[in-house]
Amino acid sequence: MLDDVLLLLILSVVSVTILSRIDVSAVLGSYHAIGRKLDSMQRLARVNIIAFWRNGVSRDDAVVDLDLGSGDIVVVEGHPDEIQAAEIKIMTGL
Repeated sequence: MLDDVLLLLILSVVSVTILSRIDVSAVLGSYHAIGRKLDSMQRLARVNIIAFWRNGVSRDDAVVDLDLGSGDIVVVEGHPDEIQAAEIKIMTGL
């Protein structure tokens, strides 16, 4: 019984690890999202913004109210497919 519980716990941890990823993206001046608020990017609702840097300074406040600018660094956590979709939305607006 204890072995079954331990195996279930290990499988749960492995599945969470596979389903979640952390990614760092730098915003380039040519990206569609320049000048737009993070919360206006619909696909970002499915990823968690866990860190944000502008001009080398980390922001701890509500970053969703900030307009994205060239050189901003956004760190997100989420499912790899959702992260990719959010990055495409930021780059191209699609």
